[in-house]
Amino acid sequence: MRTSLSLALFVACAAAVDAQLVYEPAAGVPGLVGLTNNFEVGDLDGDGVDDLVVGGLVGSPLTVALGDGSGGFTSMTLESGASVPFELADVNGDDVLDLVHATTLPKTLAVSLGLGDGSFTPPMALTEPLQSPAASIATIGLGDVNGDGQVDIALTQVFFITSERRIFLGNGDATFDEAAALPFIVGASADLADLDGDGFDDLVTTSAPGGDTWSRSNGDGTFADPMPAVAGTAADVVGGSAVEVVSFGTNNDIVVHALVDNAFVEVASVTLPFVAGNASVSSVDADGDGRADLVYLGRPFGYVFRQTADETFELAASFTTADDVNRNASILDIDGDGGRDLVFLGVFTGMKVARDATYADDEPFTDLGGASPGDTGFPTQIAEASDASLAVDVTSAAPSSPVFVLWGASTGAPIADSAASPSPDRILGPFMTSPSGSVHVEATDAIPLGLTIYAQWWIVDDTASSGLASTSTVKIDGR
Repeated sequence: MRTSLSLALFVACAAAVDAQLVYEPAAGVPGLVGLTNNFEVGDLDGDGVDDLVVGGLVGSPLTVALGDGSGGFTSMTLESGASVPFELADVNGDDVLDLVHATTLPKTLAVSLGLGDGSFTPPMALTEPLQSPAASIATIGLGDVNGDGQVDIALTQVFFITSERRIFLGNGDATFDEAAALPFIVGASADLADLDGDGFDDLVTTSAPGGDTWSRSNGDGTFADPMPAVAGTAADVVGGSAVEVVSFGTNNDIVVHALVDNAFVEVASVTLPFVAGNASVSSVDADGDGRADLVYLGRPFGYVFRQTADETFELAASFTTADDVNRNASILDIDGDGGRDLVFLGVFTGMKVARDATYADDEPFTDLGGASPGDTGFPTQIAEASDASLAVDVTSAAPSSPVFVLWGASTGAPIADSAASPSPDRILGPFMTSPSGSVHVEATDAIPLGLTIYAQWWIVDDTASSGLASTSTVKIDGR
């Protein structure tokens, strides 16, 4: 099932972003550069670390990149003839991911079984070779059209300007039986998605003359007559058993449509703060709450729209993308820190990653030190956070003692009139004293939602045997 849509939009507007998720600017993935057509994420060698399969130009070999869990990859080229298009799935039930892919010479649909160490068997052809130089395998879609729990394939073969759509039913042992081939159609491609929520994946035909269509699965590998569909990307967005269609609207927005009584109706939409050319939208669970979120990849900005409990969307993050045509966002913990990093492809420059900085390592702030409370008492503290600010009030039990406050943050935020760019292992100011033993400190600029702020303060008590009284660390997280 596809989860990304590419369109060209040329409208610009501006808006402030009150972010709830935090990402570093997108950077290239070492060793995975150059023209990129598609990629898939999965654990290919069973070490619990996500790996990548990356494809470039049609006819070029695929690259397998095994992750080391710290941001590095060991890349190898598949010299077997495997090429784009391709998909990852377990087609023989051994819990190891396999490749369903096109081959170059001869041009066939094939399966290469995963061996569990990141390597694959030689391709096993599922179709006769295409003989015409003008013929090619255009798209591969995976799903389950007959409800038997096995992987089925929707194949599009292109002959000059006409397309042939073919359905292959999986037997669960890496073999497939072809169902009846569908009529030829001009310039179209096929995919599978359960649009009506009946448990059988339906046939979605895009770029067909007269508009996109969908054909309801009969549950046996055949399909009903085509009906009009909304142009866009099939993606399971708002929960339930049915799959929705995500597309760009006409008012600088992203629109989600669902099938209701055989017609597509709008069920959700989000307004884009900034719209750039050659943009795409993907559906991923960016924050790990089990709900699908929307990722807009523009040039040079990207946005994440978090899905709320009532199935609406709110702007949750902005980040810098690549100066490229950016597509196909996915989630991968690229450096093993427990974050949900966004990986996507830049068509001309290769794989990119925007690292998740929302839940940066907070260990250095869990124990900021300090002595035992002074003889004259322990300070009181009040910390209040709103969507855009943080305020802390400290009142000493010894009014004549000065107070100083240290702040720490998991990402940069202007604090108390002084710009700061803290990192997770850095303690920052302000350092404040007050002869009254009380102090009020505020962040003077908006603090992104979801940012973790740490504060600790000390009372200097000249009369105490220890000389210093310390509060416990205050952690304000995920507001």
